[in-house]
Amino acid sequence: GFNINPCRQAPLAIAATKDIKLFAASSGDILTESGFEKKMPSNPDAERIGIREWPKQIKMGSWDERFDTGQVGARYILEGAGMVVVTLYENDGYTPKVTTSEEYRVIPGNLVEVMGPCKLEWRTDEDAEMVILTPGYEQGSLLAAVGALFVVLCGALIAGVGH
Repeated sequence: GFNINPCRQAPLAIAATKDIKLFAASSGDILTESGFEKKMPSNPDAERIGIREWPKQIKMGSWDERFDTGQVGARYILEGAGMVVVTLYENDGYTPKVTTSEEYRVIPGNLVEVMGPCKLEWRTDEDAEMVILTPGYEQGSLLAAVGALFVVLCGALIAGVGH
């Protein structure tokens, strides 16, 4: 379900699943089923988690993100503002949970944590950019693909030099 603390507004990030103890530790909450939480970590908490070290993405307009069952996602809003519509799904990943599409305002400093299955529909304020920080582990599949390609190319070069 939803766990929103309206008194604490700030940057946005998203994290989900049991692997997100890193993020949940900042609030004492750990998502154990599909869910969404928006919070505003203090500067010491953000530093401890290493948020400022996360790779950044610059987005404009609207875009969607899907998180599979048990998948962790995290987004931290560094700059800009907008809205995010959150739709939580049953574990099949296709059947929306009842009354789960909710729209939330996101501003700099908000950390959003999610656990799949869910979908996030983002929209920046009109003609504005949003700078979002994403944990490096979410980039892992891309990094693995680039690494594998590098190994193949190195192998081809070595094989080519041997002849």
